[in-house]
Formats: sequence, C-alpha cells, structure tokens
Amino acid sequence: MMAEVRKLLEVHGDWFATKDKKVWQPEELAITYEIFNLHFGENRVDTGCGSCRRSVINHVRKLYKTEKRD
Repeated sequence: MMAEVRKLLEVHGDWFATKDKKVWQPEELAITYEIFNLHFGENRVDTGCGSCRRSVINHVRKLYKTEKRD
C-alpha cells in the first residue's frame, strides 16, 4: 500500500472504522474517492450515484481494516 494512502487512512480512519457512519459530507467523499483512486489506480469521480458511493466507501473500509491488521 502506498505511503500516501496509509497516511490518509491514518488521518481519516475514524470514518472507516465502523459502519455506523451513514451521512457523508462532500469533503469526506472527496477524500474517500482520493484514497480509492490512489490505491486502485483508477480515476473515479463522485457522480451522486448512491450505489457507486457505497461501493467506494466499502472498498476503502476494507482497506482500512486490512491496514489496521498489518
């Protein structure tokens, strides 16, 4: 995992620690998409699609949990 991704996960980890967070602010989504894109080498943007957002958030949550285990 890239150092930049690790740092972002470390700083914003409280967002991804549990599934209790239900409301995401635009700034939080922007950082979540940044983490996702850096790790997976993609260039996804937030289109407002709830399913797409949920998928990206869940992928980043899995990254966070993997990072915490290591």
